[in-house]
Amino acid sequence: MISVGSTPSAPHTHVWGAPSYSWASDYKTCTASATCTGNGSHKTNVTVNTSYKVTTPATETTDGVGLYTATFTGIFTTQTKSVTIPKSGSGEGEDDPAVDPADALAASNDTTGATDTAAIQALIDAAASTQGTVVLGSGVFYINASLDIHDGVTLKGQGWGRTVLKAAGEGYRGATLDGGAKLEGVTVTGFKINTKWYHGAGVLVTDGSVSWCCISNNVLSSNNSYGGGIAFPDKGKGSVDHSIIAFNQAGAYTSGGGGIAIYSSPNAITIDACLVYGNTTSVSDAKGNGGGIGVFMNTPTVTIRNTTVAGNNSTGKAGGVSSDSYKANKVTLINCIVSGNTATESANATTDGIDET
Repeated sequence: MISVGSTPSAPHTHVWGAPSYSWASDYKTCTASATCTGNGSHKTNVTVNTSYKVTTPATETTDGVGLYTATFTGIFTTQTKSVTIPKSGSGEGEDDPAVDPADALAASNDTTGATDTAAIQALIDAAASTQGTVVLGSGVFYINASLDIHDGVTLKGQGWGRTVLKAAGEGYRGATLDGGAKLEGVTVTGFKINTKWYHGAGVLVTDGSVSWCCISNNVLSSNNSYGGGIAFPDKGKGSVDHSIIAFNQAGAYTSGGGGIAIYSSPNAITIDACLVYGNTTSVSDAKGNGGGIGVFMNTPTVTIRNTTVAGNNSTGKAGGVSSDSYKANKVTLINCIVSGNTATESANATTDGIDET
């Protein structure tokens, strides 16, 4: 009620001060805010989704530039944010600029491997109860003991050209996957082992998957050792997909699977959309089979799809793909290229136990 003779207050008109803008850590949203100059308790803010485009494409030798745009109306003006696109060949596309997630673990630059290994393993162990994901940032993570990725945990990097797990010494593999664990978006390189009957210098897959990774330059140098890059051991199961397995070596005598080895596993193994290139096996004798991929000892169900196996070498049989069919192996190749491999016998592939479609 307005008393007789009183004059009602004039309505307040907002006069907004200079706006401020806040970008999300991944630049996918932007928030604009302003405060009324007449009443500091009066505030306004608007959050918009951004758009992204490449303004300067990356090349093999130079970084490119990407541009995020936040479009506002009214009192707020359109904002832009430039980001760096890594050089091509980094394992990432132009539409995925080099911006690490806010929760990513940063590399320590401790070349002994003690800091990075302890930090990564602690995060894996903490995530196991929820089958969570451990995110690594860009950079080189030095590893001084095999990482145990277990209980459904995913260890995820920023792409194989940006996140590298590098050996700080010798005598251990890069990682072991078990319990449905996943390894994604990293390079695993430089791991060397000289121990008899030790399989998988890069990665040992007991139960898990390797996706969008580069497994390169890992070496098994002792006798009876299988899988220079990746090994699926006795009863191992899982898959490798969208990955590069290159320049790995398996064994010194009676060894096999320079790139990938499947050894005495009764479970289904799948290799899909991979490049297996430049791997070797048993360089000191003529008893190593499968320079690229080797399947050994009662492994009934291996499927290889959409995969190129090229430029690998074996001093025994099959520079490309080898299968010991007399042990009831069964390997199916679907839409694959197996070419340009070298070996003492059967340069590209042994035919026993291998079906091609």
